Amino acid sequence: MVAGPFVAALLVNGLAFARTGEAADDMAALNAFVGTWCIDCHSGPRAKGHLDLAPGGALDGSGSRRSALRSMHARLVAREMPPEPPFPDPGAYDAAIRAVDAALASLPAPDPEALGPGRVTMRRLSRAEYGNTVRDLVGVDFDATAFFPADEIGDGFDNSGDVLSMTPLLFEQCMDAAERVATLAVADVSGGEPPVRRLRGDALSAEGGGAPYGDGWSLFSNGSIRGSVAVPRPGRYRIRAEVAGQQAGAEPVRMQLRLGKRVLDTFEVRGQRTLEVIEAETNVEKAGERTVAAAFVNDYYRKDDPDPENRDRNAYVQWLEVVGPLDSAEPTALQRDLASRFEGLPPAERLRASVRHLAGRAWRRPLTEHELDGVLAAARAAAGSDAPEWRILRAAVTTMLVHPRFLFRFEEDPAGGAPVRDLDDWELATRLSYFLWASMPDDALFAAASCGELSDAEGRAEQVERMLADPRSLALAEHFATQWLAVRSLATRSPDPQRFPDANADL
Repeated sequence: MVAGPFVAALLVNGLAFARTGEAADDMAALNAFVGTWCIDCHSGPRAKGHLDLAPGGALDGSGSRRSALRSMHARLVAREMPPEPPFPDPGAYDAAIRAVDAALASLPAPDPEALGPGRVTMRRLSRAEYGNTVRDLVGVDFDATAFFPADEIGDGFDNSGDVLSMTPLLFEQCMDAAERVATLAVADVSGGEPPVRRLRGDALSAEGGGAPYGDGWSLFSNGSIRGSVAVPRPGRYRIRAEVAGQQAGAEPVRMQLRLGKRVLDTFEVRGQRTLEVIEAETNVEKAGERTVAAAFVNDYYRKDDPDPENRDRNAYVQWLEVVGPLDSAEPTALQRDLASRFEGLPPAERLRASVRHLAGRAWRRPLTEHELDGVLAAARAAAGSDAPEWRILRAAVTTMLVHPRFLFRFEEDPAGGAPVRDLDDWELATRLSYFLWASMPDDALFAAASCGELSDAEGRAEQVERMLADPRSLALAEHFATQWLAVRSLATRSPDPQRFPDANADL
């Protein structure tokens, strides 16, 4: 239906931006289009999609008008409105789109000063940002996307501050991640006794024919008793197990020690229900979680054997143990970097300078003396008062990585109740790096911030040009662009064959 007087009022109140030449013709076409195809559903308090095109609705007032026109434009271009037949002819669509374009072009540009920046959310690092930041901070490749649960999506983006919450469970995972990263970042260079990690009881589980028995685990058919242990770094390790056999048949009990799917060695356990230790050494090429196992491989059962003691062959596992690394560790890239930066300082001063440098980069701004004292105090409490320098440094890295200043991107509220303030250079550096790199600022960006160069437009432009030339800027395409253009989920989408007849699997 065409509501002439009603739509005339609509034009006067909302869309009357131009009245001469082609613009007037376009507006007349839009008048007819809205009156025929839109107004029945998009008017009044129950307007569909909350898009009220009636006088006094979304098209009144410059703020809502721009949003309403953009919404109309998107729906018209996509031919989504009206949603059901009958549909307008192509010429009517084209004329309406031209009119909306003209109306948008006639709107005055918004005044940024009048609008203000709005509420600034304290943003938690996303999984991707966490992994990239750890890589650039301490030189550790940590697969945060596999370790942490998927980030929530807000407005199509997985780094939207409003949805990146911090649950108690997630914080526990952050603590675990911090300890793992710190262990990989700071090696034990003391050359002391290798650490021993023993697994028993609930730390073990059975695969195949096994069950808890007394203080250990019984294997009554072929299978294995296994557990998981964190290997701190590549190196040589000793795998041990305390086992026993229940003999039957012509062969002794045979058992294997395994690391993951690899068999380290096969052993004959000849004792009759007496505990003995089997062990094997192996090289581990990569740090991370590893599964160790003691396997029973030659089950035997003959229920009609005249000797009851010779009818059933079984195995028993009391505990599993990983010893190592057995070889002395070389300093990590982080330790070598800190040693070269602060060469010649006494140990206590070198440790303080190292923590100041690392924490300032982790928190993306210079530390106060009070903050530095707090990190060192927490690290010494965790490592022990008599701990060597490397252990205190490792504890300090853990402390930095669980601090809110690392996990969140802080921007302080304006002082004195002011509605707006300028970002300082450190905040500008952080915004630039996480937008272009999805990671922390590098030394050059920190240096520019410390000199106040980022407060100047030319200084910012120089840094942006440099950062875009860095390979890390691929993150802008991998994370921002793929979400902005909504192409991450293309593999799971089926294009409409009528609208996209040329789309195929190769495309």
